[in-house]
Amino acid sequence: MSGGKSKRGQRTTRKTAHEGEMSKNDKPKQLEDEEENGAAELTDTELAKDSNEDSPTLKEIREAIMGIKSQMATIIREELATFTKDLNQKLLDQASTLDTHEKAIADTQKRVSEVEASGMVTKEALLKVLKEQRKLQEKVVDLESRARRTNIRIYGIPEGVEGDSVITFVKNLLTTELPLPDNMPLQIQRAHRSLAQRPGPGTSPRSIIVNFLQFEVKEMVLRLAWKAKIMLNNKQVFFDHDYAFEVMEKRRTYKEIKRVLKEKGIRFQTPFTRIRIHWSDGPRTYADAEDAAEELRARGMVTSVSRAQPTATLEERIHTAFPWQQHGDPGGRETIETRVRHKLQEFRRGSDS
Repeated sequence: MSGGKSKRGQRTTRKTAHEGEMSKNDKPKQLEDEEENGAAELTDTELAKDSNEDSPTLKEIREAIMGIKSQMATIIREELATFTKDLNQKLLDQASTLDTHEKAIADTQKRVSEVEASGMVTKEALLKVLKEQRKLQEKVVDLESRARRTNIRIYGIPEGVEGDSVITFVKNLLTTELPLPDNMPLQIQRAHRSLAQRPGPGTSPRSIIVNFLQFEVKEMVLRLAWKAKIMLNNKQVFFDHDYAFEVMEKRRTYKEIKRVLKEKGIRFQTPFTRIRIHWSDGPRTYADAEDAAEELRARGMVTSVSRAQPTATLEERIHTAFPWQQHGDPGGRETIETRVRHKLQEFRRGSDS
């Protein structure tokens, strides 16, 4: 270092002496530029040397970087270990929750299947009971109608005119108003007013029900009464079969049809729950008042009878309330456990997809 400094001092001394000579001789411009550039190079070299003396070495830099990397790796490992532990714990919690949910779903599926099975049994029982009930109802109506076959009903007889004995009053009415064979025994077993509440003044009187011992006598009396026009207190008396309540309700629906036919002078008959109309082109029988009303309108007659809006039958309402269908082998019934197993398999397949 001392050698370097002595050489630098010698160069500086020579330059100074040379500069003195140049200043005396008015040194040219080129020499001045060279002196300035040399001084600048000397200054930069000295600054670089001083800076190198203060800056760390490459080894120290590498060691510092390795230390930082080691610290970062340690921190990342610790954070990753903590994250992994938390994630595993959450996964365990989720697995436990899913297991609980799976058990709850399986229990719910089983209960739903039991409810469906119970609903199916209830539905089948209701439909079967309803079918049997209608069959029994039809049989009851038929039996009741057969039991009334020897009865007739008399309409239009004022209340109280029958006196103390309805049977005596009816016998006198029939023998005096109808052309019955001489000494024909009527054989009336019972006669009474219909079992309704006594009507008030100004209302239609109750009908009289007459029961004959023999069906033939009843039919003869009825045919003769239909041909005759029997009047009582200036009011016409009408005779008819004694029908069951359900039959009477069906026959009442023809009231408007019969009124229109009477106004037009068209002959008709109402056998049981039907109506037979004798048109000019031949008789036709209709099963209900709506069909007959359509025929009347087609022939240019005005009637207020219209076809009612179709309402859901009881069977349709049951099918709507219990929409489930029977699954499994057509030859036998599927058990509840089998249905639950199938439903769980379908659920798992859906979850996997």
